[in-house]
Amino acid sequence: MEQQPGRDTESPSSRQTGETSWVPQYQKDGKAFADLIATTDHAQRHAGYQALPDMLLGEIMRYGLLGGDRDVIVGLISLYGKFLSSEPQVAIRREIYRHVAALAEDRAIEAVALLPFVFSDPDGAVCATAVIDYVSMGDLVDGDPMSRVKDITAMIAHRDPENRGAAFGGLLYLGDQRVCDLLLPLRDDLRLEEVREAMACCTGFPHASSVEFLLDWLEGMDPNVEERLFPIVATGLGRVRKGMQEPVVRTGERPFPATGVTPEELRRMARQVSIKEYTAKIALRLRALARREAGTEVMPEVLEIWGLTPAGNQEPRAKESRPGQSKLWDLISKASAIFAPAQTSPNEVARPPTQARVEPGPGPDPARSTDSGGRGASESWVPQFESDQEAWAKLTVGTDEFSDRSDGYHTQADMLFGEIIRFGTYGDLAVLKPLYGRLIAGGLGVALRRDVYGHVAAFQREGLIHPVAFMPFAWWDPDRQISAKAVVDYVSTAAPFDGDPLSRVKEMIGFMADGDVENRGGVFGGLLYVGDARVCSLLLPLRDRLTRAEILDATLCCTGLLHASSVEFLLGWLEDMQADQRDTLFAPVAAGLGLLRKTMREPFVSTGERAFPITSVSAEGQDRMARKVSVEEYTERIAPRLRTLAWMEPVSKVDPDLKVMPDVLAFWGVAPLGREETGAWKH
Repeated sequence: MEQQPGRDTESPSSRQTGETSWVPQYQKDGKAFADLIATTDHAQRHAGYQALPDMLLGEIMRYGLLGGDRDVIVGLISLYGKFLSSEPQVAIRREIYRHVAALAEDRAIEAVALLPFVFSDPDGAVCATAVIDYVSMGDLVDGDPMSRVKDITAMIAHRDPENRGAAFGGLLYLGDQRVCDLLLPLRDDLRLEEVREAMACCTGFPHASSVEFLLDWLEGMDPNVEERLFPIVATGLGRVRKGMQEPVVRTGERPFPATGVTPEELRRMARQVSIKEYTAKIALRLRALARREAGTEVMPEVLEIWGLTPAGNQEPRAKESRPGQSKLWDLISKASAIFAPAQTSPNEVARPPTQARVEPGPGPDPARSTDSGGRGASESWVPQFESDQEAWAKLTVGTDEFSDRSDGYHTQADMLFGEIIRFGTYGDLAVLKPLYGRLIAGGLGVALRRDVYGHVAAFQREGLIHPVAFMPFAWWDPDRQISAKAVVDYVSTAAPFDGDPLSRVKEMIGFMADGDVENRGGVFGGLLYVGDARVCSLLLPLRDRLTRAEILDATLCCTGLLHASSVEFLLGWLEDMQADQRDTLFAPVAAGLGLLRKTMREPFVSTGERAFPITSVSAEGQDRMARKVSVEEYTERIAPRLRTLAWMEPVSKVDPDLKVMPDVLAFWGVAPLGREETGAWKH
């Protein structure tokens, strides 16, 4: 049978092996068999079948020809049960299934013919394959791509399938975030044996949505309480990686139905990434789960299957004793050496959670005192750790329960600072994600958050915490200055993995592309003004996905240090801009060109590449790599492009008098076309 995209190539049918001696009756005389199943007399039909497998196949084909007649399905389920009693060999049922699936794929019968296998077959491979094929081939209802998936979830909810776990697993490993969202309300209704069946249904073609469904499930459990469920789901994580048939992970969506989609279109929709890149994104979450597990000890094996080492097995970083900080240094250094990902670890950063996985204890109460000793939004903050470093370190990295830590923090700023330091030490996101938003909602202002960021950056520069501590600011802070600075500091200080100097940049671009950051403009601007042509090339596919407000945020992130790659990215953006975008987007992008020149702090432009991480080269090496030229020399190079853009600047429909490029030319010291010699244009 010729396989179509999205069918058995990604289903558990790869396990359906085993030849039988049965030769289907319809293959001997197709016309006679067609006449037989068209016969309305029940007894006459049954008398005409040569063998029991022919009877089951014929009745299922008839059901598919009739378009899923409700009166037929009841008798068919009864027949299936009798067949199971008389012909228990699963190989026969798998062969019957292959014939039915081939006919459904060729549109000779409707996909509804696959449902008897979903309802009645106890074999996990048969049931899960039937689920995948049904939702992949069935026609949509009311144009809803999830309509056939909803058919199956309704059956699971009503406990219709003989093997609910396999039906659940078929959908889970189908690989689509929309499908996983529909499964979420059903997972806690599964029995342990059903979960075990579901975990066995992985297809060999891993999808990010399936992996992250399992990660979310585990992160919502207490391994000590759910000591039987945790290892079953954890084993599923290992099976996904161990059984993979090619070194890529699909991160996109599936087409529904899959029929009619070309292999090229299917690959484009799948948005494949390398297994190394994807492992790096989930490594921190896997290690955090391994630390939480007790008793069963499944997660160490899961880490090994994914090619990761437990945090405790990584090489500790050497520290020097520092006057006035020895107790704090010793305590955090000890925790870092045991738990934190090392600077040279290839796989630290997890995708930020999209939901709160562990409900933290009571957060800061905005109604409490608003002076510097309370939890309010006062902009005057004396960090708690400065008054008693040992007590603060024990509170932050030495206290396991968030509710206990929460009571010990003096202010909102202390709480945010302490929990980020803890994250930079242990890498546990469960508390920090919901806490960050609650603190902002509770009145923690931007000035204090910038102050907190400055202290976190200082700790990281001293080597006390991993650069991953910058990530909460990049993910969740709405302030463009904070998010952009966090992005620059993270990609500049975190060690690359797999020998790819841009691996950390690619992580940030992935988070931004997938909508995992609060201020996309700030993150985009941070990367844009890092100053490297390789980074700008990676940003190119994202620029047209930014809104006008996000572009404004991005252009306001300039650092005062001018890089040719950033300037030429904006020039190219303006030159390539389509007519339907120019009215709203030309002005903010052009304003960014002007700000770059107006805010520069030294009269040089860097034209080379940047070192990643920046700490890998000396200051002299950085200067050599920068290949600086004078701003006058660089301006001469780009002046013709600036003048051309000024000449072609569109008239705004919103504000016809608005012209940005004349000011941009003035900032750069460039005369408009036709006035190069007069000098009258200068401010």
